[in-house]
Amino acid sequence: MKNHRYRVTIEPLDNTELASVSAEFDSHEDIAMIASQIQQKPIFDDANEATTFAIGVKLFGGIMMRHGKHELFKPLRSHFAKFMKALKQS
Repeated sequence: MKNHRYRVTIEPLDNTELASVSAEFDSHEDIAMIASQIQQKPIFDDANEATTFAIGVKLFGGIMMRHGKHELFKPLRSHFAKFMKALKQS
């Protein structure tokens, strides 16, 4: 399985006093392709919102998979699995 390396950077657009933050992560999935697929779903207001959602879900899901046995994620495990299944089927 091929791993892809990504960097996400958050830069403030309207307040230059706020700091930018950046993080790097690996994913076995092509997140740009996933964002494109989600943009085609009639769920979101526009492509930007769909892309934001796709990135957020992939980031959260990746962390939860790596640390899923931690008590913090215990209440979410089954719900997140159901959510992802529903998203993929929609």
